[in-house]
Formats: sequence, C-alpha cells, structure tokens
Amino acid sequence: MKALLIVVTALAIGALGYFFLAPPPQVASERLAGTDAAPGKPAPLEEKLTLQTNEDAAEVFRRAFWREPAAEDRILHAQRREWVSEEDGVRRWQWFLAVEPGAELSRWLREENPFRLMAISTSGAPARIPAAPAWFPADGPAGAVVQRSPDGAMQLIFDPAANVFYVTDAGHGFAVAAKTPAAPTVAAHGPGLLPDGESPRRGSSNQPPPR
Repeated sequence: MKALLIVVTALAIGALGYFFLAPPPQVASERLAGTDAAPGKPAPLEEKLTLQTNEDAAEVFRRAFWREPAAEDRILHAQRREWVSEEDGVRRWQWFLAVEPGAELSRWLREENPFRLMAISTSGAPARIPAAPAWFPADGPAGAVVQRSPDGAMQLIFDPAANVFYVTDAGHGFAVAAKTPAAPTVAAHGPGLLPDGESPRRGSSNQPPPR
C-alpha cells in the first residue's frame, strides 16, 4: 500500500512539473491576404475610383481654356477624363485637345501665353504621356514647337505645317464639400475672353465657365 502511494505521488509531481516547466505552444502569425500593413499599423485601404470620360468637344474646350471656342476654331479631337470617388468627388482629372485654331486663339496661346508655358523644343520632342488617346502625338511632328508648364503637367505641341495645337493637362480635383469658385464673367469682355488681368485656370475646376 505504501509503495502504491509513493508511485501515485511521484506521477502527480511529474505531471505538475511538466505543466509549469514546459515551453508555451508556438502560435503561427497570420497576415491578412492582400495587405502590406506593417506590424502595429492598420492595413491600407484601396480606394475605389470611377473613371468618367467626356468627349463633348465644346465642353472639354471650355473647361480646358476657360473661354468659348470661336466660330473659326475647329476642334478636331477632345477628351476629358475624371477619376471620381463617391465620397470625395473628383480626385484626378486629365484632358486632351487637338484644335485647328483661328487667328485669335493662335495669338492668345502663342503670344499672350496665358498659361505661362515655357518653350522646350523646336525639334519635335514632347514628353511622352502614358495612356494618351491614339490621336494625340506620341512624338511631335517635324518642326513642332513644344511648350510645357513648370510642373510638367500641361503640354502644348504646335504643328506649324498643319496649323494644329495638341494640348494636354492633368491635375487633382477637389472634395465634394469644397466651395466651387465663382466662374469668371465673360460677356462684357468680348466673346470667350476672361476679364482683364485674370489668368485662366488650368482645368482644375469641376465646373465649366458659363456658356
């Protein structure tokens, strides 16, 4: 009987020793699929944007240049793209134009230079624009005059042989709750022109000027 009691006591002591002295079980770390979050930081959320494309030539022209196209301005191609968030409105925008200008538009763009573009090249070497429409030149025509904004977003390519302007610009939009800036008054300053001393806006507004 005493021997049995000794055996039972030894087994109990051994079990207690294993329970307290054994190393804790290893727990495999899990990472949420499709995330690149660092430890201790929330996983980044992928924003869903809807691409909206507008090819209304007159509207794209107005929102690009903030002036009405004149009767002698021939819009060959036009496209405006907007990446829209349901929560924040337009997040990004981009537009492309090909215009055979009348004398006034040509003078306005080349001589007045309202967008403060800088001459880059006279040998036809514009910057390549990813995902541009097929009609927008990837390489400037021979003898083309290329002008670009300081930030590189707006680019004007003038083909003197065909008398055609190829123009593009891109930028960021603004939140839905943002207050829309007042549109310029154009009626008292001649057809399609901004008030004296006011610089045109580079397509950043979500609303076109008044027709």
